[in-house]
Amino acid sequence: MRDVFTGLQQGTIDAAENAIANLIANRYYEITKNVTWTNHVFGYMGVFMSDKAWNQIPDDLREDFVEGVKAGAQRQRDYLVEANEAAVKELTELGVEFYEIPIDDMRKLVEPAMEQFADRMDPAWVEAIEAEK
Repeated sequence: MRDVFTGLQQGTIDAAENAIANLIANRYYEITKNVTWTNHVFGYMGVFMSDKAWNQIPDDLREDFVEGVKAGAQRQRDYLVEANEAAVKELTELGVEFYEIPIDDMRKLVEPAMEQFADRMDPAWVEAIEAEK
């Protein structure tokens, strides 16, 4: 992250991708005052455990365990939304400007690549992307 800060500061890179809350944590607002909302990616992290750990959970508690993990994941998502909303407010107060890219314009720009690489993409992924239009 330090390399990104320095790169932005020195102009050796023009932009960086981050969650909004990271702009506060990494103090990027000190060197750049523009944020563009692209909504081009939804990042997620899986929750994994070994068979050994899973098998140590008594059968009668597994359903409750899975529900607890789901509740924890949802709370984490809620926390991220709250943290990003607070960061937008703070960044705005620090003079950062926010811009949006019209999603339809972005889709038009991506369509040629989708056509070019469609034969190399998993059909299920192409179908999911098309469904989002």
